[in-house]
Amino acid sequence: MNAVENVFPKAMNLLCLFHICKNVKAKCKMTVFPKKKQVQIMEAWEALIYSYDEAQYYMKLAIFEGICSSCSIFYDYVHEQWLIPHKERFVEAWTNRVMHFGNTTTQRVESAHWSLKRILQDSIGDICSVWETINSMIVLQHNEIIASFEKSIIQKVHRYSNRLYANLRGVLSKNAIDHIAAEYDRVKYVSIDQTECRCTIRTTHGLPCACEIARYSMIPRSIPLDAIHGWWSKLTFHVDASSQPSELSVKHEIDVIVKKFEELDVPGKISLKGKLREIAYPSTTSMFPPVAKVKTKGAPKKDKSKVSKRDKSTKRDPSW
Repeated sequence: MNAVENVFPKAMNLLCLFHICKNVKAKCKMTVFPKKKQVQIMEAWEALIYSYDEAQYYMKLAIFEGICSSCSIFYDYVHEQWLIPHKERFVEAWTNRVMHFGNTTTQRVESAHWSLKRILQDSIGDICSVWETINSMIVLQHNEIIASFEKSIIQKVHRYSNRLYANLRGVLSKNAIDHIAAEYDRVKYVSIDQTECRCTIRTTHGLPCACEIARYSMIPRSIPLDAIHGWWSKLTFHVDASSQPSELSVKHEIDVIVKKFEELDVPGKISLKGKLREIAYPSTTSMFPPVAKVKTKGAPKKDKSKVSKRDKSTKRDPSW
């Protein structure tokens, strides 16, 4: 935290909400009795940290103080250790003003660390085995991310066939479109009222909020790409990828194919060239539709006169 303040003095570094809540809950169990009182206090605490603005925060704080009136040790700990010095770093009323793309905890880092420890199993391996293990884990994670990129580009979801998403399909990550769809569901309650909408997702995720989507629906018009933060359109690891989501290119893929073509033997080159030729010249493809319509639905019908009782039996033949 000291390094962030020195190197990036204008940056807003958030605290992990998950670990703060774990600490508060542990302190509550140590100092508050009976258990029913602990449940009431933790419910009031959750309502406090998820306040959507400052006015609601101070209202929930008054309620929290009233519930903790008989638990001065716990309240002093929460108030002095967390709320006074750090509330701007983890309470939603303030973190909703920061573009964090949904990362308000260290869960991603913790999950990666846990995965690594599970694969290593112990701490006595030599540097070569540890290096190989870490490399294997990173390659696996890298492939999973690439698969998620391909899924966002190729997969078509029926829910997103709406004209509103016409400019977004195959360009944005599926996660981004899911967020936009959730905001679209809020349009019926919010309409174009910014006060009711609060525009949180526009500030925190760089995505159109409910009132913004409502205006696009009224025009009517598809959501433009320039209304989406470029972070959501990064569906490749390649450095030379275009920063503009609207500009699609196959240059990298062509370069990879050419490089792979040079590495293949003669039969492999012939096979690859044949596949590329079919893509470049569709009229030369070796695939043709069937001459006659083939009936593929249901089992072939048999002549009733030739169907025996055994053929109609539903019992399993033991010899099979």
